[in-house]
Amino acid sequence: MFDAHFGAAILQVVAIHKNIAGMHLGFQFATLLSADILKSVEWSGGPIILIIDALDECGSEADHKVLMQALSKGLSGLPSSIQIMVVSQQEHDIWQALGSHPNVRPYPLDIESAANKEVSEFV
Repeated sequence: MFDAHFGAAILQVVAIHKNIAGMHLGFQFATLLSADILKSVEWSGGPIILIIDALDECGSEADHKVLMQALSKGLSGLPSSIQIMVVSQQEHDIWQALGSHPNVRPYPLDIESAANKEVSEFV
């Protein structure tokens, strides 16, 4: 929705794979966000950040494993204009799957820090 060129590229994939939402996550990731699909899209507006929030709350450990496999395989093939931010509790399975990936940089947040306490008091 934010860019007609990206939307058109993704709509072409959805037209070919009409049931893509019901397909394996690895296939969805590789098909919708691959460099092959999006390389023809001209983008000069800076990075596109996809946020996956509360990953630790996305089902069971088995569900995490499927999603982590899709992310691990797909991260290296993303166009350089697309970056992914994963927000999660420090769950062992998630850390193990993504922690050693060369394109992943962990940024642990200290929720007890003075800065975070000021923000939570403001909210």
